[in-house]
Amino acid sequence: MYTLDFETYYDAKHSLTRMATYEYAASEKTEVIGVGFKNHTTGESRYIPTPTAEDLAFLAEETVIAHNAQFDGLILYKKFGITPKKWYCTRAMATALFPHESASLKSLAMNLWPENPEMRKGTELINSLGKHSHELDMPAMAKYCLQDVALTAAAFELMRDDFGFPQRELDIIDMTVRMYTDPVLEIDSELAQRIIDDDKKERQDHLAALGVTSTQLNSNQQFLALLGDEVEVPLKESPTTGKQIPSLGKNDPALKAWLPQQPERTRELFNARFSLKSNLLTTRCIKLLDIASSYGVLPVPLTYGGAKYTLRHSGFDKINLQNLPKGAIRNVLRAPKGHKLIIADSSQIECRVLAYLANNEKLLEVFRDGEDPYAHMASLVFKRPITKEENPVERNKGKALLLGAGYSMGAQRFSDFADIPLGEASMLIKDYRNANIETVKLWEACDTVLHKALAEQTRATSAFITTKPSQSRVDENHLHPLLPFSHEYGQGLNHKLTIEFPESTPLVYRDLREHFDPRTDSVQMDYHRDYKVRAKIHRGLFTENLVQKLARNIVMQQAVDLQKLGYKVALMVHDEIILSVPEGQAEQAFEDAIRVMSTAPSYIPDLPLGAEGGIHEFYTK
Repeated sequence: MYTLDFETYYDAKHSLTRMATYEYAASEKTEVIGVGFKNHTTGESRYIPTPTAEDLAFLAEETVIAHNAQFDGLILYKKFGITPKKWYCTRAMATALFPHESASLKSLAMNLWPENPEMRKGTELINSLGKHSHELDMPAMAKYCLQDVALTAAAFELMRDDFGFPQRELDIIDMTVRMYTDPVLEIDSELAQRIIDDDKKERQDHLAALGVTSTQLNSNQQFLALLGDEVEVPLKESPTTGKQIPSLGKNDPALKAWLPQQPERTRELFNARFSLKSNLLTTRCIKLLDIASSYGVLPVPLTYGGAKYTLRHSGFDKINLQNLPKGAIRNVLRAPKGHKLIIADSSQIECRVLAYLANNEKLLEVFRDGEDPYAHMASLVFKRPITKEENPVERNKGKALLLGAGYSMGAQRFSDFADIPLGEASMLIKDYRNANIETVKLWEACDTVLHKALAEQTRATSAFITTKPSQSRVDENHLHPLLPFSHEYGQGLNHKLTIEFPESTPLVYRDLREHFDPRTDSVQMDYHRDYKVRAKIHRGLFTENLVQKLARNIVMQQAVDLQKLGYKVALMVHDEIILSVPEGQAEQAFEDAIRVMSTAPSYIPDLPLGAEGGIHEFYTK
C-alpha cells in the first residue's frame, strides 16, 4: 500500500479553483512536476521529479491512498495510463468523520494533531505559482510534497485505526473514485449535438409563437413592461435591500400561489421565461461534448459524502449526474463496444426503511407480499379499495403521500409537492397520520432524542431509539439493534448527539441550540452543520436523515458487493446502480444485480427489499 501525491503546474488562471478537474488533468499545460510516495509496509518515502509511466507502472498492482484521490487518480490515468488496484481517499474519510470541519489537508492536520506543530502542511507551494519544473527549487518542492505525503499517510492510519473508519466505507470510497479515474461510459457526441440543436429550435419556435424576444423575457424591466400595467405581479421583500420588489422567481411562494389564477397569456409568458432561464438540457450536453473531446469516455464526477450527514453522492466538475433530466439526454451515455449496461433500481427503499424503523408491520407486509404500496396507502386514506387500473388519480395521491408525507411534511408543503389544493392536502395529511400512527410515534421519538440533547449540560445520558408501537417515546433501557445514540454535553462543538450506524460512520449533530425565529413566530432548533453554516433540525428532518443514511448505506454496500462479484460499477444515481458488463455476461449480471439488491443486509435480515431494471445499450429510465 502506497500514499501518493502529485505536484503539477498551476497559475492564476490554470488551476483547480478555475477549472474542472477533468479539464485540468487533460490540459497539455498541466505539467507533472513531481510525485511523492510512502510505502506503508517499509515506511520508505521518496520523491520523483518529472516522472515517467515506467516510474509509476508498479502502482497498477497496488492500493493507493491520496488526499484528493479523484484528482491524483485522474492525473495517473490521463497522463500515464495507469489505474491502481484500489483507491482510498483521506479527504473523503475526513468528510465522513468530521462533516463540521473543512476537509482540506491543512484543516485535517490541525484537527487530528492540534498540539503538534510538526504535523502541519507546508507553505513552499506558494513560491511555485506559474513556474514549470525547470524554474523551481526542486529540493524545496520535494520537501513540500513529502510532507503532504507524510500527513496523508498518517491521517489515513489514524482515521482507519483510532477512529475506526469502517472497511465498508473504504470500499465505497474506492468504488466512487474508480468511477472517475477508471471510466467506461462512452459519450454519444452526435446525439448530444442533436439535442442541443433541437432544444435551440424549440425555444426559438416558442418565442416566435408568443411574438416575443429572449431579451424581453430575460430582463426583469422589459418582462414587466411586456406583461402590461394591468397585470399586478405580487411583491416580495428583497433579501439585499429589504424593499418590496416584484416576485418573478419560479419558486417564489407568492408567485406560485398567484400564477395559476392568471389569464392564459400571462401564464404562457411566465412559463416561457422560466424555460429560457432553465437551460439544463443544452448546458449538460455542452459539458458532455467538452468531456468527450478530451476523453471519449465520461469520468463520472461523484463526490463521496456530498450530502455530508447522510453521505449520499453529489456531483462536482460543474455537472451533477444525480439530477440528469429524464429523456434523450440520458441516452447520450452509452455502454462501451461489446458491452451492455445493467440498470437496476432499488424499489421504494426509503419507504421500506421508514416502515422498518417505525415498525409499520402492515406496510412491511405489503412490501413482503409484493403488493402495490401506493394503492395500499391510498386505500388507507380514502377508506376504500384503490387499484392502479380503476383508481389512477387516487393511487397517485397515495404515491405522493408515501413518498412525501413520511417526514412530517405539513399541508402547505404537501400541497406544493402533490400539486393539489391546500384544503385537500390538509385532509390527506391528517388521514395519513391517522392511518400511520407508527410513523408519527417515530417522529415523536426523534423529537424526544433531539430535546434530550438540549437538556442541562451537567446531565449525562445515553439511550436508544425504540420503534415498538407500544413505546412511542424513547426508552433509555431498551437497546435498539440498529441505531444506538448518545449525548455528550460540553461547550460549543463538544456538545453533540451521536447516532451509530452498522458498518458505517455515525451521524453526529454538534452544538444543538434552540432559538426564537421571528419570521415564523416559533422556537426553532439548529446545529453546527459545517465550518460555514448552521442548519435547522426538527423531528421530520431528523427522521429523514436517519432513513436516507440507512437507505444510502444499503444501496452503496450492494454496489460494492456487485463490484466484488467482478462487475464494473459505471455509475450510481441515487438508489440506482448501473453496471457495464460484456454482452455475453449481461443476463447473468442482471440476475445477480436483482438478487443482490433484493437481499437485506445481515444487520437487518427481515427488511423486505426489491429491485427492478433491465439490460440496455445506453443509460435510460
